[in-house]
Amino acid sequence: MAFANTYLRISTANYEAIPVPQAFLDKRGPIYFPAVGEDDPIEMTPLNAGIKEAYEAKYPNMRLSVNEASEDGFEWGAAYEGSTHQILTLPNLSQKEIKEVLAAADALGFDLEPVILAHDEVRAYKTTGSLPAA
Repeated sequence: MAFANTYLRISTANYEAIPVPQAFLDKRGPIYFPAVGEDDPIEMTPLNAGIKEAYEAKYPNMRLSVNEASEDGFEWGAAYEGSTHQILTLPNLSQKEIKEVLAAADALGFDLEPVILAHDEVRAYKTTGSLPAA
């Protein structure tokens, strides 16, 4: 089942460390690292790219940073540096993509604690700083 307007809340540390799932590349790829000088662009794979590189190459400017530990308690739209979580907009997110992200995190020993949010849940999270009850 695919969701038209889905958001993934992921910690910044996991966003930087977890390899991009093959399902993400299969559905949204191919995705390439930018060419450097005379070199050809290099195609991203789970072995050479993380979620961060692939997501930012495919969906630039669609990531929002959140700091849930700021002095005020919750800061939406925080600077990336010092943020605790990222909110990623993922059009038509598939169950296979979700499962592969969770499996990659588990294989690396990460406690991913991802939260898949619908648009109305993101609005509530933005205004209250609280995630929906499970």
